[in-house]
Amino acid sequence: HLRVEDERRLFFVAMTRAKKDLIMSYHLRDSGDKETDKGRFLAEIETAGQVVEEKQAATDPVFVDEYLTSLIQRKEREVPLIDPMQIDKMLENYSMSVTALNNYLQCKLSFYFKNVLSVPSARNVHMGFGRAVHDALFDLFTKRKGKEFPTKEQFVKYFRDGMERYQSHFSGREYEDRMALGEQVLPEYYDRYIADWKIPDDFYLEHRIDNVEHAGVPINGILDKIEEFANHYVVVDYKTGDPKYARDKLKGPDEKNDMKGGDYWRQIVFYQLLMDADTRFTKAMDTGVMDFV
Repeated sequence: HLRVEDERRLFFVAMTRAKKDLIMSYHLRDSGDKETDKGRFLAEIETAGQVVEEKQAATDPVFVDEYLTSLIQRKEREVPLIDPMQIDKMLENYSMSVTALNNYLQCKLSFYFKNVLSVPSARNVHMGFGRAVHDALFDLFTKRKGKEFPTKEQFVKYFRDGMERYQSHFSGREYEDRMALGEQVLPEYYDRYIADWKIPDDFYLEHRIDNVEHAGVPINGILDKIEEFANHYVVVDYKTGDPKYARDKLKGPDEKNDMKGGDYWRQIVFYQLLMDADTRFTKAMDTGVMDFV
């Protein structure tokens, strides 16, 4: 049910991009000449009496080919911005996060829609799985008592609870597959790192840093985990993707190819800037870690 609601909202957002007219089409018959039904959301709009339906029979093969070609042709056009004064007002108290910075460097138009206009993104399997793992790790560290951590079985239970919370991100098969993946990798991850987790003096979890600046630019961020040692901090960011596909993202600037560096390298540098600017931290950030769970 929640997945359908997500799709309905995305459909609505797409509809609102029309300025004057909006034409939505569907096939009356499939390639096997069987009658087809219109999509659920089209049917809902029609029931509400907000559309004018016009049926056209396309019997001329040349017309059909031209029509299909027109559908897939990419039309280059300039995307107009909203009123510049309104944009200025929206950016008046804007604070830059590392996600927004990466979006800007990769695609300025994406930054405009995602980070300025805050157009919502659809839920997906990667987002749901990542949040379930993050929540499980958060529970694991917050429910520890001193140096004693919850058991491996409790850790997996935290993950299952997270998967249930974010079930709307998955199809039935995706939910089963990701649940099985988490139940396999998290016990191995626990066994590998449990001894290391007992070394730091303390932890800061899901730690928000805002109201700070770098070179006059307001910046903010939420750090997954900060490990405190006697004379330094280590910042850890959790990742749930495959590390072999992240190698380029971890590379620093390259004068020959990429002066901006990879996304993950830039993320660690951004965290360094946040830690340096936050006066609550009296020690230096010594290391940044991308922890691939």
